[in-house]
Amino acid sequence: MKTQKKSLLLFLLGISLLSACSMEVSKVADTAAPAAGIITATLYPTFTPRATATPMPATAIPTVEPVSGTVSAQINIRQSPSTASESVGMLGINSKVWIIGKDAQEKWYQIYFDFPDGERGEGWGAANYIQTAGKPDVPVVSSGGASTGEEDGNGIVTQQINIRTGPGISFDALGILNIGDGVTLIGKNPEGTWLKIEYASGEAWVFAAYIESDVIDDLPIPEDAVVMATEIAATAA
Repeated sequence: MKTQKKSLLLFLLGISLLSACSMEVSKVADTAAPAAGIITATLYPTFTPRATATPMPATAIPTVEPVSGTVSAQINIRQSPSTASESVGMLGINSKVWIIGKDAQEKWYQIYFDFPDGERGEGWGAANYIQTAGKPDVPVVSSGGASTGEEDGNGIVTQQINIRTGPGISFDALGILNIGDGVTLIGKNPEGTWLKIEYASGEAWVFAAYIESDVIDDLPIPEDAVVMATEIAATAA
């Protein structure tokens, strides 16, 4: 009997010890060991550069729109807008030209044209003898110091004519004026059929029918014109 009690006590004592150990283990298990500290780098947002505006191409300066024209009479083409300028050639009637500029007085057009061999020529032609569908809308082009305006005189030649020493075809020819040439009128004969002009370093005469001018009626009759007219009349008689 004593032996049974002793065994029972030992059994109960063993159970108590096992329970105590189990509780201690549970307490240890419930207490989590501190996790090792992990240092994480802070990620900053990636920098996106602002798009640079693409430069706009420079605005192209518009070129002049050529205006087509037709030559109405044989004319000289000159290096600059003046009859004092050197002639670079002549264009015949009905020649095709393209107008790209004009002088300030609009008496001359800057033109280009095609030669028969396909080469392109350029120069200035008298505006009076270049016909267009309307008034050419072209810019004024600097004459580069050329003689223009009043220096071209107060009359324009409308037909190729001889320059003579006196008011009549019996007088010697000194030279020729071409269509579009400017002349300075300084007098006329009594009949008004011949006009006295400044020529080179002196004076000369041209047939009035081929000179266009607003001042012919107001021109004086110089004394030498009266004398010459008398001589011509006497010779004819």
